[in-house]
Amino acid sequence: MITTAPLPGWVELLALRFLTAPDGAALARPWRRDGDLGALWLSRSAWSLAAIADAWAAANGRAPLMALPDYICAGSLGPLRQGRAELAFFPVDGATLAPAGPLPACDILVAVHYFGRPADLASARAHCDATGALLVEDCAHVLRPQAGIGEAGDVALYSPHKLLAVPDGAVMVVRPGAARLEGHLGKAVAALGWSHPPTAGWRLKRLIQKSPAGPLLARLKPGGQPDFASDPAPGALAATAMPSPAGAALIARADLDALSRRRRANADALSVAIVALAQWEPLFPPGGWTPYRLVMRCASHRVAAGLYARLRAAGLPVESWPDLPPEAAPGSSARDLRATLLLLPCHQSLDPETLAAAYARALKGAP
Repeated sequence: MITTAPLPGWVELLALRFLTAPDGAALARPWRRDGDLGALWLSRSAWSLAAIADAWAAANGRAPLMALPDYICAGSLGPLRQGRAELAFFPVDGATLAPAGPLPACDILVAVHYFGRPADLASARAHCDATGALLVEDCAHVLRPQAGIGEAGDVALYSPHKLLAVPDGAVMVVRPGAARLEGHLGKAVAALGWSHPPTAGWRLKRLIQKSPAGPLLARLKPGGQPDFASDPAPGALAATAMPSPAGAALIARADLDALSRRRRANADALSVAIVALAQWEPLFPPGGWTPYRLVMRCASHRVAAGLYARLRAAGLPVESWPDLPPEAAPGSSARDLRATLLLLPCHQSLDPETLAAAYARALKGAP
């Protein structure tokens, strides 16, 4: 069975209520570098961004001007748009997805490492050094720090729940450049409240997926939106900013080395099997980084929409990304990326040969 998201093991699912996790500092160790000041846990990185804005406002007596790439999920900005920050947007390079062109004047600059690959943040770091802005590295698609990730920023945001078989969990790593905000960040996180996402529904869904009915249900309802042009319905993010005990317990049990190897093996096998079967190519060449998804750039919007429909008809997961903010201008690189990229699963619950064979079979004879 091929699912969009990784599945936990039977032991973890059945014994979940009895599992425990270490304290937050110990749990965050894989995401911290030597010299980092601390780490704070939340349920989603959207709440991490909210806490950063609140902390900056507490330290400076006004809401910050926060600059973000226009190629970003609109849904993740909901807490910021609740009066926490004034938002400005800058374009990304269509080939590298690094910040492009002159960066806007701002108090906080957010730069993203897309799909697990390290982005070149030299221009972002230089801009912040020259202006005094705080540089936030959005590492939500990244498994853990590596060369080029978690180095340039004053704060680094990771979202383990996006790569691990867990219901929630995001960690904000406070680095030396954010020393003056450290105390404010702790207070800002606490002020978000202590509610965490419920996990019973997540657990039930995973139990069904792992049951004998799981493969049939996966084919009847593959992951992603029903058609390529659709975005998720807009909605307010639930006010559950804290991580759940269940999520923390599962994060503590994850073997990051093993899942990194499997994700790379799956992405490599799938890419080799399908690259010549359609008018597309991998967005990035393989490297020493752990992929969030295998991302394929299609020759046109028409090709992308057709392949999306073909894979869904075969009962295979396929996604577009993301739901762009309205500030992303027509004709921008962000709009072009949204119109031409397809995301395929490569997570650690999958087998390379099975994954590659399934997609190659579905794409045989594709235009």
